[in-house]
Amino acid sequence: MSYFDSGKGGDDDDPEWDIYADGFSFHAIGFINSSLYAKLGFTNYDVTLDINDAPCCGITDNIEESETDLSYGVGALFDITEGLSLKLDISAINTDGSDPTNVSLGLQFNL
Repeated sequence: MSYFDSGKGGDDDDPEWDIYADGFSFHAIGFINSSLYAKLGFTNYDVTLDINDAPCCGITDNIEESETDLSYGVGALFDITEGLSLKLDISAINTDGSDPTNVSLGLQFNL
């Protein structure tokens, strides 16, 4: 399970707008060998578009949507020490429009 928060993006020109997205992903992970893996699951996320000057541009109110879509990814673990690995993960969400992709690099502690 993982949580993501895109933070706030937007534009200060007329019309001013802000967009936010956050959600949770749940994946089953299968290791191909000791350091390569693939994952498949679903992501539940909320997207909010705030138009500060609504109504504008054919939009009469702010937009809020919640979706659950298929998500997938691949990754690799690179052992630094016996108890510490460098982790590279690439994940995507299969949406109706574009497929947002996340690339992350982190440390994994192995107990």
